[in-house]
Amino acid sequence: MHAANLTQQYPLKAYDAIQLAIGLAVNKVCQSQAVQLAFVSSDRQLLAAARAEGLVVEDPHDHL
Repeated sequence: MHAANLTQQYPLKAYDAIQLAIGLAVNKVCQSQAVQLAFVSSDRQLLAAARAEGLVVEDPHDHL
């Protein structure tokens, strides 16, 4: 998915959409190698969008 499409689907800033688009692309590669990707961010909106796109997410603030 392209970052521009993500900004239309979710309330993301452009650079957050780019980060998510890269995460989605890397996740495809990881899945083909049977590797689990964790998308890490402290931005709640970005995590919600990543979760909605099917990524496993982690917020580093949850581990303090």
